[in-house]
Parts: sequence; structure tokens; C-alpha cells
Amino acid sequence: MHSNGFFLSDVAGFLGGYYTFLAIMNGVAAMILWRRQQRTGWAVFWASFAGVMMILASLALSGSASMVPVLPEAIR
Repeated sequence: MHSNGFFLSDVAGFLGGYYTFLAIMNGVAAMILWRRQQRTGWAVFWASFAGVMMILASLALSGSASMVPVLPEAIR
């Protein structure tokens, strides 16, 4: 099996890009809900979720194993 360092460097780019795509998609959905449909509550929810996805994207793109112990057990 591969070491943790190899695994992190191998999948960091994909996961970072995937989480960034999800963040952009949720941000656009929040903007549509806020502007066109006047659903402020849902817009705030999806914008917050987009923020969380950007945090995960930055952690994934770093590819740093030292950041993983900082995360809560449920997220790891």
C-alpha cells in the first residue's frame, strides 16, 4: 500500500479542484436563490456551505499531512 505522503500528493489536486467546483456551484445557487427567488434563508445556508467547501478545498490543495490532525474526527 502507498504511504500517506504519496496518497496526499496524489489526490490533493483532484480533491481541491472538486471542492472548489462544489463551492462555486453552491455560491451560484445561493446567489440565484437570493436575487431571483427572494429566499434569503436558503441563500444564507448555501453561501455558508460554499464557505465550508472553500475551507476544505484549501486544506485539500495544501496536501499537507500536518493539517489532518487539526481536523475533528468526524471530518477526517
